[in-house]
Amino acid sequence: MFEFLLAAIMTGAAVTAPAYLEHEPTTNETASDITSEYQKTATRIIESVMAGNDAYAKMEVLCLDIGHRLSGSANLDRATAWAAEAMKADDAENVRLEKVMVPRWVRGEESATMIAPRRQALNMLGLGRSVGTRPEGITAPVIVVADEAALDAAGDAARGKIVLFNKVMPPYDAERGSGYRATVKYRAHGARLAAAKGAVAALVRSVTANSLYTPHTGAMRYGEIEPKIPAAAITIEDAETIAGLT
Repeated sequence: MFEFLLAAIMTGAAVTAPAYLEHEPTTNETASDITSEYQKTATRIIESVMAGNDAYAKMEVLCLDIGHRLSGSANLDRATAWAAEAMKADDAENVRLEKVMVPRWVRGEESATMIAPRRQALNMLGLGRSVGTRPEGITAPVIVVADEAALDAAGDAARGKIVLFNKVMPPYDAERGSGYRATVKYRAHGARLAAAKGAVAALVRSVTANSLYTPHTGAMRYGEIEPKIPAAAITIEDAETIAGLT
């Protein structure tokens, strides 16, 4: 049996990311043409950076002094105010702050404990946007599945249980690229898939090929599924331990 506990003060999460536009070659355009087109601009930027500026020092302030900046957090407010002042100090024109509405997710107190066949605290992190548990937490047996196909094959066996997606990240493949894409879907959608089978919570093996007993968090999505169930990441080591015990 497995006890899974997330503080009830956790709320719905929001993690936003910028969209990046890429220059896609046309049928009459080669990579060499694109390189030639932007070479002068790229060279000018590189030469300016190499000549010396405080970009790295700014990054240190942002990452080390201010720290993580989830949307709606106090650190994001600090970062925004700092960035505006830094831009003014660099003589940027028309620097101003505008009010915007952003979703907000707050990480509360959280823990996960295996209570049988032995008691062991697990290293875990709730996933961004996860709902919290009821105050007393959730205690339920665990069912371990490798992927969505295995969950489908389990049928009603997942009902009332905590589903652990123990998906091993595939090694890098020259044709398919990184194994991240094949694995991260369970961090993003595992709770939705498990809830559809009647599970009470979802755990996911951290999305990494290597681990030093480190859980990896990240955003997840519920879609239209109801009820929403709590979701968290655990370490590779703990995922393998649980898999070996079930």
